[in-house]
Amino acid sequence: MLEWLMSFFVIPESSLLLTGEYSPSLMVLSISISIFASYMAFLVAGQAAQSVNRKRKAILLALGSLALGGGIWAMHFIGMLAFELCTPISYDTKTTFLSFIPGMLAAYVALRSLTRRQVRFVQVLVGGVLVGSGIGAMHYSGMAAMEMAPLLRYNLPMFSLSIVVAVSLAMLALWIKFGLKRIAMAKGFKGTRVIASVVMGCAITAMHYTGMAAARFVAPPGFESSMQDQSISYVLAGYVSFFTLVIIGVVIGVTSLFRYMDISQKAENSRRTQVALMDTAIDGIITVNSLGTILNMNKAVSRILGWDESMLIGQPFASLMEKSQEQTFDSHFFAKIQSSQQKQSSRFSKDLYALDNHSQPVPVRVGIGHTQLGEQHLFVINMSDNRERMQMEKTIRDNEARFRSFFNNIPGIAYRSLNSEGMPLVFVNNAIQEITGYTADAFTREDERINLFDLVHPDDKAAYQAARQTDSEFYVEYRLIDRNGETKWMREYGSIVDIADNEVSWVDGFIMDITSRKEMEVALRDAKNEAEEAAASRASFLANMSHEIRTPMNAIIGFSDILLDEKLTDGQHKHLTTINRSARSLLHLLNDILDSAKLDKGKLELDYRNFAISEEIDTVISTYWLDAKRKGLDLQVSVSPLLSDYYYGVPERLRQVLNNLISNAVKFTAHGEITLSVHPQENGVEFSVSDSGIGMTEEQLSRVFDAFAQADASMSRKYGGTGLGTTICKQLVELMGGDIQVSSEQGRGTNFTFRLPITPVSEQEQVTQVASIDLPPLHVLVVDDISQNVDLISLLLNRAGHSVDFAENGKLAFEKMKTGNFDVVLMDLQMPVMDGLTAAANRREWEQAKGLKQLPIIALTASVLVQDKLDAQNAGMEGFANKPIDFPTLIAEIARVLGFEYTTVAEATDATDSDPNSVIDFRRGTQLWGDKATLEREIRRFLSTASEMLTQLVQCLVVEDMEQVISHLHGMKGVSGNLGLVRVMNVAGEFERNARNDHLSAEDIPTLKAALREVENQLAQQTASTQEEALEEVDKGALKRILASLLDSAKQNQFDETIVTYCEGHYFGSYNVQVQCILQDMDDFEFERAVVRINELIEKLEETGTDYD
Repeated sequence: MLEWLMSFFVIPESSLLLTGEYSPSLMVLSISISIFASYMAFLVAGQAAQSVNRKRKAILLALGSLALGGGIWAMHFIGMLAFELCTPISYDTKTTFLSFIPGMLAAYVALRSLTRRQVRFVQVLVGGVLVGSGIGAMHYSGMAAMEMAPLLRYNLPMFSLSIVVAVSLAMLALWIKFGLKRIAMAKGFKGTRVIASVVMGCAITAMHYTGMAAARFVAPPGFESSMQDQSISYVLAGYVSFFTLVIIGVVIGVTSLFRYMDISQKAENSRRTQVALMDTAIDGIITVNSLGTILNMNKAVSRILGWDESMLIGQPFASLMEKSQEQTFDSHFFAKIQSSQQKQSSRFSKDLYALDNHSQPVPVRVGIGHTQLGEQHLFVINMSDNRERMQMEKTIRDNEARFRSFFNNIPGIAYRSLNSEGMPLVFVNNAIQEITGYTADAFTREDERINLFDLVHPDDKAAYQAARQTDSEFYVEYRLIDRNGETKWMREYGSIVDIADNEVSWVDGFIMDITSRKEMEVALRDAKNEAEEAAASRASFLANMSHEIRTPMNAIIGFSDILLDEKLTDGQHKHLTTINRSARSLLHLLNDILDSAKLDKGKLELDYRNFAISEEIDTVISTYWLDAKRKGLDLQVSVSPLLSDYYYGVPERLRQVLNNLISNAVKFTAHGEITLSVHPQENGVEFSVSDSGIGMTEEQLSRVFDAFAQADASMSRKYGGTGLGTTICKQLVELMGGDIQVSSEQGRGTNFTFRLPITPVSEQEQVTQVASIDLPPLHVLVVDDISQNVDLISLLLNRAGHSVDFAENGKLAFEKMKTGNFDVVLMDLQMPVMDGLTAAANRREWEQAKGLKQLPIIALTASVLVQDKLDAQNAGMEGFANKPIDFPTLIAEIARVLGFEYTTVAEATDATDSDPNSVIDFRRGTQLWGDKATLEREIRRFLSTASEMLTQLVQCLVVEDMEQVISHLHGMKGVSGNLGLVRVMNVAGEFERNARNDHLSAEDIPTLKAALREVENQLAQQTASTQEEALEEVDKGALKRILASLLDSAKQNQFDETIVTYCEGHYFGSYNVQVQCILQDMDDFEFERAVVRINELIEKLEETGTDYD
């Protein structure tokens, strides 16, 4: 095969080569056909590149390839016909037509590459090689179809050159199509297709004629030349040209049809797009002719004006306008717009009013544009709905007016200033004139403006500038000097505002005149100083009051305690008990005040320990049970069986809170009941005290925990008290980590509930008390400026076998300590001439100077302040004892200071100190009930209900209702304790403890019955009845006269000692209890209640006879 191919390039040296000539006309024809065919191919390729239909794109590429391939084939064949050789030449039909295929394939490759949007160099190179090779293949296959006598051989260099020329020019043509096209588009040149067609045509013809130049015609031996008729070549050239033009014509026809279809589709798409734009446009669009007649409109016109399209088509546009504007849009108006002399009128745009389908004016903005379609002049009217814009403008104007009014009426300066040196104001409201005295214009005008910084006080300018050195917000207070030279305090808030793409920085701020506030601050500082001075005076007053009030109380309580140990008549014992009780009540009020002071200062210390919670509850209930009974109140206790026996807490303060709450409940409840409920909670115990008393209003409830505050002034007059009880309760509960709430309804009662975080423990902590102290006889120096205190202490110490000397002040005491041989000194702190602290300090200095042993000194004071204890220790005192004197405690303190040993025993847990083996403690019962007859009567009343209580107790035990069992036993223990029934109280208490541990049964009840029977037996043995022990009896007439006198005194809120003393010394039979209740009310200053009870008793006396029941 290779040898056969190489034989085409071997020419024997002895061979005769034949030469020929070309017909110039046919050469020109061949070149023209190749260029025209190339142009048509590029045109079709461009149309195919823009087509989005893949099938149509393939058809166009096929047609373009047919056109270009046919052009290549026709050019080659005409070029062969143009060559005249001295021998007849014929062509093989089959080979000639097959030579068409390489040209068409080359054309397809070229056109396909032209449909790409972007082509790289490699693609241009490959496309050029394929196109050039295809042209060469077509040329040489066409020459192979020649049939002639000479042999056809080729010159190898020229053969190769023909291929290179074809490839190079094909690459150049493709580059021109892509590279030169981008350059031409940038510079607005549109001839790139022609240039590319010429280059491609040259590539085809150049390759052909270069290949013809490479051809060598070798004459065979015996060759005889003969000329062929030239007319045949022209005829064949004509046929080929016609055939080629037919093919190209078919391509043109088909492509034209496709172009028409594309243009029609684009036109339809454009129409639909315009319709869609018209229908979806927000603004109304109306088309009118030169006469102003409406031709069409979009849907927005109907939406804006409400007109239907069919109602407006053919109507003059002027009919849509208000009557005052109809003449504006007549035919002359549109004639002016279309006139070339009135070009400025074509820019018409105005805010007008159009009429809707209800003939109501609608604000619109009308813009008119002019266009011309052939000879017809059309006008496009754009109509925008102005209602929303006008509403927005109105809103903006209203907001601007509001903001301007706001800025002008706010009590301060609102401003905007430049963030530059001097801070010049750009905007400021009128309030600046009221503050500075200068108008707002004086700060914002361009010439000779006033800078706000110039008005700042010189001493504050540095702070003012420092505050403004920030990139965000700032706050500063400074002084400003106004136009009249008056200094005012200003508070300024501001923030830096940086606007994007703007080199200007602003400061927006607000300045408020705070001169009055500064004056108020000065007043508050002065008030604070005065309050601190008042607090110091209060502390000093409390210390002095503690001393001055406790000193006489020391004598009252001490001497009354001594006298109560003497043998007295019942009347004397009763009066003395009243004195002692009243003094202790006064001490309780004083303690409330002092506790409140210590709580306010946070000086109150809590003593946490284990305690029996039921004992604390019993103590409180026992204290107020009698008071409640005298008023006819039912004092109930509800203790949960789930409550532990012992807790870790502060029993004294718990008892104080319960005392205050139950005391108030008894005081403010006229009838009904009072209930104390105790229940365990997850983190402590809840206590609730409820009553059916007078209740409180919402206003009173809001002040219930305020110090020294009661419901109103009448409450203080009627019920008395300091108004500190509930305040101390709240402070104590919170100090112990709990919380307290109150609810009340006027006329229906009050409920106080508090919770304490106390934890249950296994057993009660042993609280010790002094059992016995055996001190040797001591020589004691008592130093006090109050003679009663000296007399009381001397009496107590002398009874105990000690000798006593005394001094009236610290100076005399210091001198006596130098000369006297004392074992211990009891020294008051607050005394004239020299106080106890100074005397003790001087003694310690004197002892140190003389090298003497320290003389024990015990501080003896009525003060309860912790600071006084610390001062006493700092002065060198070894001990501390409180007034009023508790003699056992004083002896224990003396023994501790002197170093004597003494024994202690566990403190009794029962509510009474009576002998546990005794049946009835008449002494304690008489102290509580006032006289023996009343006590016996109350015991009999208790015994009359005991049988029923025992029955209920047994029934509860049978059904195992331990909560009711505990409640019954607890109530029995409290009542029996108040009646002095020691044996019954102890048995009930023991049963209650057993019930809590589920160790009580019905078989244990006979023990309680036996205790009750013992009470009946001992009561029966009393030989003297209550009536026989009465000092004197009076008749009912005398009782009425006494009641009338008491009524007069009660109505005047007075207390007649003569009548009261007389009543206390007489017995009034069955009315004695009522009389005693009246006396108790008057003693408690509850005069209104006393008046009610006196009237009730007088009415009862009038209804009965004259003899005693």
